Amino acid sequence: QNMTTKIDCFIEGPLGLWLLDYLDDDQIGNVMTHDKAILEVVQKRKIRNPGSKVLEAEKENSPVLLSVMWPKLFNTEFLDRYQLKINLHQGLLPQCRGMHAAFWTLWQQLPAGASLHMIDDGIDSGPLVDQEPVEYTETTTLPELSDRINDAKITILKRTLPAILEGRYPDGTPQSGESSYHSARDYVNLVRDIRVNWRQMPTEDLIRILRCTSALPIAVGDRYFNLSAQPLAD
Repeated sequence: QNMTTKIDCFIEGPLGLWLLDYLDDDQIGNVMTHDKAILEVVQKRKIRNPGSKVLEAEKENSPVLLSVMWPKLFNTEFLDRYQLKINLHQGLLPQCRGMHAAFWTLWQQLPAGASLHMIDDGIDSGPLVDQEPVEYTETTTLPELSDRINDAKITILKRTLPAILEGRYPDGTPQSGESSYHSARDYVNLVRDIRVNWRQMPTEDLIRILRCTSALPIAVGDRYFNLSAQPLAD
């Protein structure tokens, strides 16, 4: 099989590193990242890393755009250059669109999983390419759920990338059913409310707080917050 389709990878974090390890050099067009570990791999393998603004200006993009944990939105003019533009999301769409999907899944006790979807003008609202559900229980913590969702993301990529690399692009299925959306500000507001009102909360809600905030830091712009048990009891 002749896999010649190149992918522009907009990637961050451990899953971005996994993707670079999965793809051969001739399958990668450009890599955009702010992640130092990814940049080290890119430089070692001499993969093209022009920076997103440079790529937008010079128009030397590949046929496919793949976004994995990329924190920024793409403008329509830029997206129109690509034959296929897809994003790997940390939730079972159409629920939990937007930021921190794993957290909101656990906090609101929604079905969990990962979704690969086409990028459109909305936020996480494009047609679905693939989904992989994961199970969790009333004792599952956010780090545990995030690990399971990351495993689901890898499952999706292994299932879908071979065809894409051969130039066989998916059609996608429109999202349907009840949807929800959360911004980064929604998390900040929730944290503020918890810190003010936690003494009035029932025991089951306090347990849920500990499950949902016991480890992984939450990014809000360039700042990170880690709502552990300690600040709640000061």
